[in-house]
Amino acid sequence: MNFIKANINSTYFFMILVIMLNAAVVRAGQTQVDSLQAIIEPELKTQKILEILKLAAQHSYRDIDKALAYTEIALNRARNNSDLEGQFQTYRERGFILEENNRVLMALKEFENAEIVAQSLKNDSHILSIYTDLAIVNKKLGNYKTTTDYHTKALFKAQEIGALEMIEDSYHGLGSIYDVVGDYEKAIEYYFKSLKIAEQRNTASGVVITLQNISMIYLKTNDHQPSLSNIEKAYKISKTSSDTILMAGVLIDYGKVLSKMENYDLALVKLNTALKLSQTLENPVIMVKALIEISDTYTQKGNLEVANDFFLKCFEYKDYISTKDQALLYSKLGTLNKRRGDLNLAKDFFMKSLASDSKLENSYLSQQNNYSLYEINREEGNIELALSYLENYDKLQKEILNSEKAQRVAEKRFQFEMDKSQKTIQALATSRNRTILIGISATLLLIITFLFFMNNLRKVNNSQLKNKHEEIQYQNKKLTESNEVLRQFAYAAAHDLKEPLRNIGSFISLIRKRYGQEMPDEANTYMDYVVKGVKRMNDLLLDLLEFSAITTEKATSDLVNLRAVLDEVVYSLNDKIISSNTIVDYPDHFPKVKMKRLHLIQLFQNLISNSIKFNSSNPIININAVLEQDKDTLLISVKDNGIGMEKEFEQKIFLLFHQLDKKKGYEGTGIGLTICKNIVEKYNGQIWFESDLGKGTKFFIRLPMDPDNPSQELRDLRDQMKIKEAII
Repeated sequence: MNFIKANINSTYFFMILVIMLNAAVVRAGQTQVDSLQAIIEPELKTQKILEILKLAAQHSYRDIDKALAYTEIALNRARNNSDLEGQFQTYRERGFILEENNRVLMALKEFENAEIVAQSLKNDSHILSIYTDLAIVNKKLGNYKTTTDYHTKALFKAQEIGALEMIEDSYHGLGSIYDVVGDYEKAIEYYFKSLKIAEQRNTASGVVITLQNISMIYLKTNDHQPSLSNIEKAYKISKTSSDTILMAGVLIDYGKVLSKMENYDLALVKLNTALKLSQTLENPVIMVKALIEISDTYTQKGNLEVANDFFLKCFEYKDYISTKDQALLYSKLGTLNKRRGDLNLAKDFFMKSLASDSKLENSYLSQQNNYSLYEINREEGNIELALSYLENYDKLQKEILNSEKAQRVAEKRFQFEMDKSQKTIQALATSRNRTILIGISATLLLIITFLFFMNNLRKVNNSQLKNKHEEIQYQNKKLTESNEVLRQFAYAAAHDLKEPLRNIGSFISLIRKRYGQEMPDEANTYMDYVVKGVKRMNDLLLDLLEFSAITTEKATSDLVNLRAVLDEVVYSLNDKIISSNTIVDYPDHFPKVKMKRLHLIQLFQNLISNSIKFNSSNPIININAVLEQDKDTLLISVKDNGIGMEKEFEQKIFLLFHQLDKKKGYEGTGIGLTICKNIVEKYNGQIWFESDLGKGTKFFIRLPMDPDNPSQELRDLRDQMKIKEAII
């Protein structure tokens, strides 16, 4: 008990100490600002407020305390003279300085002060601009709903006063927030609205920047062709403008796209052109961006010496590199020199990165640096030091997991709130289409009823597996009856429900054809949702029919050449394999399998298709098979290098209609792996997977060599899985 009290007392003491230290740091920072203010104020007697703020902006990257000292002088003058305009400009500049130096919460407070002053001035231009500033800083803090609210307020205000530029900026901001939460379809929708206004205003910069953002979204999703197409458009337009900085920025993004497509030589041409433009302009910020991209491209190309030289050139402009970018640069140099084999130099750079990053608390970068230092020290035999870095790595891993969890919660909350708002708007906007909505609702209700019915059947069937051995014959009889009902129901759903779906699609087409030009854009958008919903329902019905056929179909034990089956599957998926640069590798010889050929084709078609679909790079799929003599079974493995899955999805993944990545835009109905599981179990087999998130997934299929007489071990394993699934 005394030990617990001592721990509690020490904890309180530590908390008080931390608070006192933080207060001391704040006081020390303020004292530094006050001291600098006293030194530089006599030099600024004749300077106007805007001139003082310009000096503050120039010192933002190099000396934040000096920059804030300038703004403090400007703010005092504005207050003494009751100059609201000066106060607004000063608060806003202080916000920019703090935001640039990663002090986002403090920046938010300054922007809120600027908003209060803007409202007092009743200046629409100031109000619109500060709404945008508040949206940006709230996005950095993860306050996505607040960000959307500010962009929406700015949009309505801009539409009210006819400020096209701010309408364009608001749409652009809404696109960026959906980009952050991973709703790329919605992001592109808003970016195209912004693009339309920019084209209407005939502003090259607005058009070019929006095309750049669209290109980068396609690049994130590995959709290289539209990414390249949009960046090429942006580059052509930038060449017609007199804005050389704009052109240099486009060339840097152009280089990124080409580098991602592994066209390194052309990427370097674009990036070197951007570097020359920035040198002509004497713009060190653009120079550093170009140098970093050139270094990264040479690194990807494998030319490490040249990459190292370009990275080091960045530090010639150290005064113009933020602390965050310096930390990232040091880490890149550490990784590069580690690959070159210069461990001492690599260690030095990783430690410099940690020192720079300590001011920013960037857990991801710190974790990477600690792990690299752990590897180097372990290789050099410095075991104690290696362990200390590994401990730091583990601590940071927990912080990252908590941060990612908070990020996911914020994204889900945002999506929920947006969906809720969207449903309210949709209900108001589509009241005149009540008949159509009633028809759609009835169809959806029927589908939901069917799904509920089918789910109940599954639960009943799974629970029956736990009964005693003497009841098996009775259970099989009931199962056969249930499956027949399911087959008939699925058949009716697949055929009879298609007709009303077709009618809905046809009537929607007629409405759009006859009244499309008269309806507002929102109504046409809702019509698109209906059409997509009809297609989705149709796909679900087709997959349900296939699932029902697999469930009720009897197993047959033909001796099948597994190699020939894989050749057929790869041939049928040839277009998908070529378009995604997929490599499917499997041996020339496999043991023959006692299964129905069609079932084997369906099994591997689903697994290979998933490996191609859930992959953010060039898919590599390895298929192998091992004969387990002691168990009289064949163990087949299908391994990929895709996005991977978390351990928590081990049971859910095989459930009907369960999709793990709906928000990421992956197509599908969630039935494929359920079909795989049913096929394998039909032949008294077992299917499971091992996965490493971000690195890939490996599916295992164990099949008895004689499926009509499986081994006792396999029967026990299968029964355990059924019972576990029924409980879940």
